[in-house]
Amino acid sequence: MRVNILTIALCIWISFVQSQVYFVAASKITTIPKGTLNQIPGVTPLYDVDVYYVLYNTVNTEGNATQASGAFMVPVTDSCNYFPYVSFQHGTVLRKNDVPSRNNSEAIVGHYFATLGYVVSMPDYLGLGDNGGLHPYVHSESEATATVDLIRACREYMQDSLGISDNGQLFLAGYSQGGHATMAAHKYIEENNLTGEFNVIASAPGAGPYHLSGAQADMVFLNPAYTRQGYIIYLLFAYNEVYKDLFTLPSEVLKAPYDSTIPILLNGNYNMSQLNNALPDSLHEYLQDSVYQLIMSHYSKSHPIWDHLTDNDNYNWKPNAPVKMLYCQGDEQVSYLNSVNALQAMQALGANNVEAINLNTSGTHGSCSGPALMAMFSWFNSLMTPCSQPAGIGHAESTQFHIIPNPAVNHISINFNKPAKELYVFNLQGLQLINYPIIDKAESVVLDITSLPQGLYIVKIVCKKGLVYYNRFIKI
Repeated sequence: MRVNILTIALCIWISFVQSQVYFVAASKITTIPKGTLNQIPGVTPLYDVDVYYVLYNTVNTEGNATQASGAFMVPVTDSCNYFPYVSFQHGTVLRKNDVPSRNNSEAIVGHYFATLGYVVSMPDYLGLGDNGGLHPYVHSESEATATVDLIRACREYMQDSLGISDNGQLFLAGYSQGGHATMAAHKYIEENNLTGEFNVIASAPGAGPYHLSGAQADMVFLNPAYTRQGYIIYLLFAYNEVYKDLFTLPSEVLKAPYDSTIPILLNGNYNMSQLNNALPDSLHEYLQDSVYQLIMSHYSKSHPIWDHLTDNDNYNWKPNAPVKMLYCQGDEQVSYLNSVNALQAMQALGANNVEAINLNTSGTHGSCSGPALMAMFSWFNSLMTPCSQPAGIGHAESTQFHIIPNPAVNHISINFNKPAKELYVFNLQGLQLINYPIIDKAESVVLDITSLPQGLYIVKIVCKKGLVYYNRFIKI
């Protein structure tokens, strides 16, 4: 069911009460004039965009506290304080500073979403930006926690420092590794019962390796013409950092001279092209023969790498929120069968609102990114509640009543400072739950909310002069 426009457009999203403080620090990087964001046909820029660097608290792959960085983009406007939210997850990078918080080339995607009226966060992920160590490449859980914790931090920063809020609509998107990270974040939200905090309206993962142990492994390990050997090195070294069972010394898995030359390229100062160019074209030329044979024992799963690939598969689950997997059949880096297999697995589990869309039967990994982004823009824009005041409710942005206590358990007291005529309570799906009788004077009423489940609710007041006001409370 679509969220009621009048309700959600005026809802100030309040996260559930949490003991953890996620936001650490932020600084403004730049302002992007909307006139420079007119390079994509069909995308009309509406706002200038403020770009922020954000440092936030999250957890590492062992569940211990750490700090990570990301980017945050905000539309520049005085006409509205409530925005839909996009979290965009970036693709594979190896160089530590080639990340959104440095306003890199992929941060432009965030600029375009923001100029259309979304607030946007883009996590750098662990091991990149200002988080130490090697990035845990295509590690589902850390991709997910880095994503959701940045959203939490940006919500804190918006409310405490910028005087704005998101409207409760969350959209997830990403391409390549970002597709895998998007699927991981969506899966993490639903399987950890976080949908009250993160109301995913739509998820659009693009060209992601969701079936690492199947479709993607077949392309990487069984295709003699596979040209991105650096992905294999990145994955082996990253999973060894996470699981600590693949090797002790690089020479145990890499032949000479690669056991000496390759680890240097993983120190955060080199990019993926440099790593790819430093490797031969065939897996067996740089992997130790014993390791190569174990890995290639594909069906017996003799090497522990297969357990780790399976652990980070995120194709075989049942999403409740809508998912559109975007891909091109000619992708030479990420097998299109990742999306096909995910669609089949999800539908077999009973998912009804999932699609896998082939954007171009001959499109490559690079050429598919543009059409995928356009599909994301189009789909999200068809579902989002714009950052604008709907006609006929001109004073609704000014709260004219207070709710005590908030959060609440069994009862709330609503105190008025204007004569009121009608009172309603809605959930975030726009369903009316309470219609309170006419109120004759501007004092207060007490509502019994015992029957309401835990969650965020919207109170609507209609005054005697026809003005409409909104406020919100949390039932815990």
